[in-house]
Amino acid sequence: MSARFLLIFVLIIGAAHILGSFKSWYWTYSWFDTPMHLAGGAWVALLFFYLFEEHFRVFDSKKNFLFTITVALGFVALIGILWEFYEYFHDAFISRLPPNTPRPHPNLYIDTMKDFLNDLIGGTLAILAWRFYIRKRVNPHTNSG
Repeated sequence: MSARFLLIFVLIIGAAHILGSFKSWYWTYSWFDTPMHLAGGAWVALLFFYLFEEHFRVFDSKKNFLFTITVALGFVALIGILWEFYEYFHDAFISRLPPNTPRPHPNLYIDTMKDFLNDLIGGTLAILAWRFYIRKRVNPHTNSG
C-alpha cells in the first residue's frame, strides 16, 4: 500500500464530508453518516498498517496477526472517539445550531454508538482486506491461504 493511495482515499472521504456538510446531506439523508464512518474506520485501519507495519515496522501482522489486529482496532476506536469529540465541539461551539434544529439522529447516545460501531466495522473490513493483501504479497502465486 502506498502513501498516495491513503492520500487519495482520505481526500475522497474529506470531499464527501465537505459536500455532505455544505449540502446538508447529513440532515437530509439519515443514512449518509453510515458510509462516512465505514470509510473513515477503513481509512484509519489502513493508516495504522501503513504507519506501524510498513513505515516504522513496529508490528508484523504476518507473525502475530491477532495482536496486531487488536491494536489496529484500538487505534480505530481511539480515532473514532476523537472524531466524536470533534463533532460535539463543532456542534456546540462552532456551528451554533439553534436548539431545535433537527439532528441526523435525535438521540445523540444512539448516534454516537452507531458511529463507533460503523468505525469498527469499516476498520474490520480493512483489516480483512489487509490480511488478504499480506497473503498475496507473501505468496503471489497462490489463491488460497
